[in-house]
Amino acid sequence: MLKDTDYKDHMDKDKVIAQWTKGLRIRHIAHSISFSYYHRIDRIIGLLSTLISAMVATAIFSSFAQSESRNIIIIAGAVSVLATLLSAAAAFLKYGELAERHNNAVAQFGSLRRELETMVMNETILNDNMKFQEINTKWSELEKSSPAIPSKIYRKASDRISQSGQNT
Repeated sequence: MLKDTDYKDHMDKDKVIAQWTKGLRIRHIAHSISFSYYHRIDRIIGLLSTLISAMVATAIFSSFAQSESRNIIIIAGAVSVLATLLSAAAAFLKYGELAERHNNAVAQFGSLRRELETMVMNETILNDNMKFQEINTKWSELEKSSPAIPSKIYRKASDRISQSGQNT
């Protein structure tokens, strides 16, 4: 028979489990959104850089054919600078690398989320404080090794969870 204190501990654990489950879902979705966002930006910058470089090469060959036109040479030079700036930005900002780090976080948070949900379904976490500590430790390690989630994306993920009614 449950004592009042056992019942209170059980209710506190239920509340914590609900908060953790929601938190893991939010982070899982937020890292997924972040991966998509940074991957898309990396592709756009790479594509623009490639296209502009090709335009520069075409303009240079065109300017040799029409050596009287200084405007084409000036435009080719300006576009060349733009292509160089885009390449430098891509190298400096490392959006592809950041996207990959978010993709790894998606997998890790998804795995931890499923582990917690399995423990809840099997009710192993309710009676085992070591399981609570294990999940807490894994989550802390994931937070340290994962890239930061922009607050706008975190709010979007949180709103998505709230709208779907998956608050537990």
